[in-house]
Amino acid sequence: MLIAREALIVAVIAVALLVWVASWFWNKEAVVASASRPWPVTAAHPTPQRTNDAALKLTALAKALPRSEAVDAFVSHEIARGELAIGRLPALPDVTAIGELLLSAPVIGGGDEIEARRKTALIVTRALGADALSKESWDDLHAAWYLARSLDGHPQTMAQTAALAMARMINAAAWKMPLPVPIWFAEVQERDDVRPLQSFQFQTASY
Repeated sequence: MLIAREALIVAVIAVALLVWVASWFWNKEAVVASASRPWPVTAAHPTPQRTNDAALKLTALAKALPRSEAVDAFVSHEIARGELAIGRLPALPDVTAIGELLLSAPVIGGGDEIEARRKTALIVTRALGADALSKESWDDLHAAWYLARSLDGHPQTMAQTAALAMARMINAAAWKMPLPVPIWFAEVQERDDVRPLQSFQFQTASY
C-alpha cells in the first residue's frame, strides 16, 4: 500500500513538472492573435467528385506495378545526394502506359476514396521518378506533376501532404534532367507550398 502511494505521488509530481516545462513554450499573445484571424476555409466538406475513367485506369495500372523496395531506395537515394551522375539502376517496371494516360487525360477521383487515391499517387510517382532518372526523361516528371496537381485541390490533409511530397520529389529529380528545362516546370517552381497547409484548418473545422 505504501509503495502504491509513493508511486502515485511520483506520478503527480512528474505530471506537474511536464505542465511546468510546457508552459515555457506557451505564448498566449500569439495564440490569441492567431485565433482572432478568420479561417480561409468555409466549406464543411469538399465538393463530391465522381471518379472518372482515367482515375479507374490509373488505379488498375498502379495495382499491376510490382512492389520493389529497391526502386523506392533508389529514388530516395538519388534525389537526396548532391551528384548529377545517376547511380546503379535496379530493375524498373514499365510505366509507359501510366505516363501516356496521365499526359492525355485529367485524373479525377471521388472524395470518399482519398486514402486510396493518396496511396496510388505516391506509388505511381515513385515509379515515374525512377523511370525519369533512368532515362533522363522530363515526360515522366511531367506525368507525375499532373498527378500531383490532381490532389492539390483537395482540402484534406493527407491529400495535401501527399501532393507536397510528390512536388518535392519532382523538383529534386529535375535537377538531374538534361537541359533545356521545359516550360511546364515553371509551375513546379511557382507552387505555393504554404497555401496547402490550410488543409489542417479544414480538417479541424470538419470535426
